[in-house]
Parts: sequence; C-alpha cells; structure tokens
Amino acid sequence: MGLNSKSLGILEEMAKEGVKPGVFVYTCMIQTCIQTREIKEAINMYDRMVHDSIKPDNVTYYTLIQGCLQQN
Repeated sequence: MGLNSKSLGILEEMAKEGVKPGVFVYTCMIQTCIQTREIKEAINMYDRMVHDSIKPDNVTYYTLIQGCLQQN
C-alpha cells in the first residue's frame, strides 16, 4: 500500500467515525501527494477539500503553488 493510499484511508476512516477533516488535515494530505510527486492527486485533494466546504488557507495555497513549481 502506497503512502497516498494510506493517506486516503485515513480520510475514509475519519468519515466512518463521523469526523470531518479540517483545513490542516487536507493540507497535510496535499503535502503528502506533493512529496510523492503526485501533483494531480494533490489537486484532486484540493478539489475534494473545496467540495467538502473546507476553506483553504494561505498554507494550503502555498503548498499547492510550491508543488506545481517543483514539477516544472
């Protein structure tokens, strides 16, 4: 099981327990995707975050921008 699969499993487990992840959790998940060079997954995680009505903060945006810059 890859790192991202484990990360997604954490989100699924939180949902099963009725715990809604916040901006910190989502930003950590985005960072995990970026560290494993899966920028599309990071963007998908951002989209999921917005879909779940979690407002990204400056750290979230910085993390995504840095990840995109690292890919080029």
